[in-house]
Amino acid sequence: MNIGRLNWLGLALLLGTFLFAALRVISYSRQSNDPDRPVLRFAHWQLEGGVRDAFDEVAREYMRLHPHVRVEQLAIPDRAYPSWLRTQLVGGTAPDLIAVGMGVTDELLARFFTPLTEHVEQPNPYNQGTPLEGLPWRSTFVDELTGSAFNVNLLEYYSIPSTLFTVRVFYNRDLWRSALGDTPHPADYRAFLAICARVEEWARERNRPISAISGSRYNAPFLMAQLFRGQTQRLALDVDMLRTMNASPSELGVAFLRGEFDLEDDAIRSGLTLMREVGHHMQPGFLQLGRDDAMFRFAQGTTLMMATGSWDATSLRQQVPFELGVFSLPSPAADDAEFGRFVLGPASEGNIRTASGFGLTRQSQNPELALDFLHFLASRPGNRLFTGRSGWLPAIVGVEPDAFMAPFVPRIEGVPDGFDLTLRSLGPDLERARDNHLHHLFSPSGGVDEFLRRFAPAARSAIRDGLRMRSRNAGRNVMRQDVQLAAFHRLGALRPDEQAQHASRFAALLEGQNSQEADLIWIEQELGRLASPP
Repeated sequence: MNIGRLNWLGLALLLGTFLFAALRVISYSRQSNDPDRPVLRFAHWQLEGGVRDAFDEVAREYMRLHPHVRVEQLAIPDRAYPSWLRTQLVGGTAPDLIAVGMGVTDELLARFFTPLTEHVEQPNPYNQGTPLEGLPWRSTFVDELTGSAFNVNLLEYYSIPSTLFTVRVFYNRDLWRSALGDTPHPADYRAFLAICARVEEWARERNRPISAISGSRYNAPFLMAQLFRGQTQRLALDVDMLRTMNASPSELGVAFLRGEFDLEDDAIRSGLTLMREVGHHMQPGFLQLGRDDAMFRFAQGTTLMMATGSWDATSLRQQVPFELGVFSLPSPAADDAEFGRFVLGPASEGNIRTASGFGLTRQSQNPELALDFLHFLASRPGNRLFTGRSGWLPAIVGVEPDAFMAPFVPRIEGVPDGFDLTLRSLGPDLERARDNHLHHLFSPSGGVDEFLRRFAPAARSAIRDGLRMRSRNAGRNVMRQDVQLAAFHRLGALRPDEQAQHASRFAALLEGQNSQEADLIWIEQELGRLASPP
């Protein structure tokens, strides 16, 4: 009898659940198809603490200003985001706004996203009544949209950012006081190493399983790449053919194949030595661990420090049971007896650009509404609302960061940074080759020599492939822009009243296309010359 009643109860619960779900689906369908209340959807992969709440708060304020609109946020896990993104775009089911960056190639931008170039030159209506009123929208961003918002290959603005990111070292203040007392933040690399050694000795004396740095294949490169780049500052200027103080991946790749530098250079070996030294202060097997593993160890109090970006600041504040501290990534000083000869000085962060931008999809059912929401999100009132809740750095001029985020504000003073083992992201093959052999650098039986012995042959082939890929991409972009050039040239003739506007756009496209053609021809000439027998 009791079994029968339990069966009926289970069936009733199942039926109730089904009816509830059906009603929710019907209600959602009616709201989505309500012509009097359009729905605006935006998608991103930022699942860090506080970010979704911040976007929700911005959406609520926008809906308060526009009661006839409903705004929906779609937060997609980063592991699934690239596949989800391509499926939505190709299937014609993409939301109005999509976070541009992860998985968004130039091809996807050109096919599925609307250029925003004409809009960023116009004032943002939501800045009325602020000191930014009347300024071009582009000029209200702290970097004037010179970063990821502008695609240098397609020569268009495709996204509107909401923040900028820097990388710092977080530490456990409670553990710091217990192990190090009132020791100040390290001023340079030597002081940083001394702190690592002291906390590990303190832990051994107490038989506690504590390492100095929480590392993983995700966040260890933040610290190691910074140390490596400090050792290649002089080398980067030596191979800077165009004298821009920022040698491009193409310049670095060609210089390497020409023999202007190689992996046996003292600066390269010195950078690898720094990486190996720091790696020994991370937990064993850190290269096999993921982002969450490093965060967990740090939150558990089994490591003193962890290097990561400002995007993790709010998550850490919410998750850790101790007081957090922050300081800048340490680098060898110019007077360091062993590593100083390659250093020009502290690296400037003046080239850090705004990020976490949203692009407008061509599939948007309400493109004017989506653009208006972007205006609000990237206005001074909207960005103040977003940064106040998320704890992220502001992207808009005049918006003050949270007090906790003050150490993350980019340092403008300094010298140009060097390059890392990927030659400023020359291509995926080079990055893959580095990752495949990096464990030899940190292995007890390995080291700098063993890593270079295994990495060097793969690196040379990967650099060639990376240059060929850049050449192919430049060729595709040039062909794609031919149509636009012809269109602007013809529009200038057909519409004399808009001739100046179209002529300006034509000139900008032509200049960019000439630059890409020059890069393409130069790469092909160099690859051909290097392939020919002497």
